[in-house]
Amino acid sequence: MSGGETESVEMQLLLQGIFARYGFDLRSYDPAWLGPRIRKRVREEKVRSISGLQEKLLREGPCFNRLMQDVSGNGRRLFEPPEFFRTVRKSIAPYLRTFPFIRIWQLVEGGFEAESLAIVLREAGLADRSTIYVSRRTGVAGAPEDSRTVPVGVMKASDSAYAASGGRAKLPDYFKIVRQRAVLDSDLKDRIVRVSHHLATDSSFNEFVLIVARGVLEPFSESYKRRIFGVFHASLCLSGVIALGNAEAPPPEFGKYSYQPMEGAPHTYRRVA
Repeated sequence: MSGGETESVEMQLLLQGIFARYGFDLRSYDPAWLGPRIRKRVREEKVRSISGLQEKLLREGPCFNRLMQDVSGNGRRLFEPPEFFRTVRKSIAPYLRTFPFIRIWQLVEGGFEAESLAIVLREAGLADRSTIYVSRRTGVAGAPEDSRTVPVGVMKASDSAYAASGGRAKLPDYFKIVRQRAVLDSDLKDRIVRVSHHLATDSSFNEFVLIVARGVLEPFSESYKRRIFGVFHASLCLSGVIALGNAEAPPPEFGKYSYQPMEGAPHTYRRVA
């Protein structure tokens, strides 16, 4: 067996082990996207091989957490990136006002996107008729960890991003401090619903007027990208909006006949059919 074939087997065993031990399913990810991130973690953990990494992360939770940070690539501040939340304020929120009820599906992976979006909706006067359903891109056994508390240092470090996003209030006003954690205001916290949903295997679970899926499609193989966008399409109401990552667009089979770019909102598309 060649070195490349051995590594391929090691990769399959690693991903199976992650799923069995932690419930995170990375098996549908594109090996060309995932491989460099796995090899980076092998180097930084100072193990000799992917098999060595498997042994370490199955026994040491912090090692697994470091790998998941490599995979997610998300920032650890509120309102990252501020350009997206500025777009929500200027273009997406005014459009959402045309809907009587606002159901939002937000896919996250380790950041504070849902908390940030809830604050933007409050400042736009839309929080009272909005519900944000949050799931992980990677899928997880059970509901995602409740991250509606934020380390105080993270909240303080987020002031500049909040201002750059167009925020005009004081960010700490949306939190209360409990044991060095910033707890989101209860009215906003109640607008966030954590759900367990796996993109690669599960179907639509509700109908939404906005889906926030920035950077979600990129890691998956082409066949899974088509399947996942099919789930988004089935979940998005007619005239609903989907926000994708900078390098993403609706697959060709959905294309211009079903989706049109939203004016003033880069990488955001409105369903028209």
